Amino acid sequence: MAETCSYFFLLNTIINPYYHSRVFMTDIDLTISLSTQAGFRPNRSTVDSIFTLRQMYEKCYEHNIELHNVFIDFNQAFDSINRSTIIQALKEMQIPGKIVRLVNMVTQHTKTKIKLNNEYTEQIDVKTGIKQGDPLSTILFSTVMELLMRKLEIRGNITTRLKQACVYADDVVLVTRTKQALTDTFQKLKQEVEKNGLTINQNKIKYMRHSRTQINGKNMELEIEGMKIEEVSKTRYLGTTVTKDNLIEEEIKERIAADN
Repeated sequence: MAETCSYFFLLNTIINPYYHSRVFMTDIDLTISLSTQAGFRPNRSTVDSIFTLRQMYEKCYEHNIELHNVFIDFNQAFDSINRSTIIQALKEMQIPGKIVRLVNMVTQHTKTKIKLNNEYTEQIDVKTGIKQGDPLSTILFSTVMELLMRKLEIRGNITTRLKQACVYADDVVLVTRTKQALTDTFQKLKQEVEKNGLTINQNKIKYMRHSRTQINGKNMELEIEGMKIEEVSKTRYLGTTVTKDNLIEEEIKERIAADN
């Protein structure tokens, strides 16, 4: 059991009128108006992200564009993100100084104690993690993820570019036209997320290839920087089943089976 200062409650108490105002939300949202991040955004849902991904596959199939995809998930993203990088991200995204100072005031230099057998431990410095379920946490996390994507230099869409990313909260799909581009983009992403205290969940990461000329036979592994990524013909993404053929039949069968 942990006894800690609820810094998010404190922040809401200090700037509650400003925090819940349209001005505050606009200041944050405008900085990521062109973002690939769809999580925790107004008028965006998992349905939109799933539709975007399926449409991408369909259009690229029509124009005979081969796609290489890596589905990425992070280990305890909200609990492991480095707080100092949050402040740096806010500054780089040109968030108003007043907000940055307030966030910095309540996220830095916090301490906690752990109660064990009715006794408390010595104070422990809390340098990582943000509170899940708090509206402010989602905005801070989205800001950090947006900055990460910008450092990958992902602009435009896959029809005119070599790479694209679909991001919903901490679920990331990297889509590229070549395997080499996928390798380079993944390496860059891995380096950037590690700087922010995040780690990639190796048990959930999957590789999938979409092409008109599918290669028959056993799926292969993709190895990047010593990390072996399993190639699959289907995988789960935001609660739906995505296949290398971009067919919906598999999803329908699973939903029918679930109802039974």
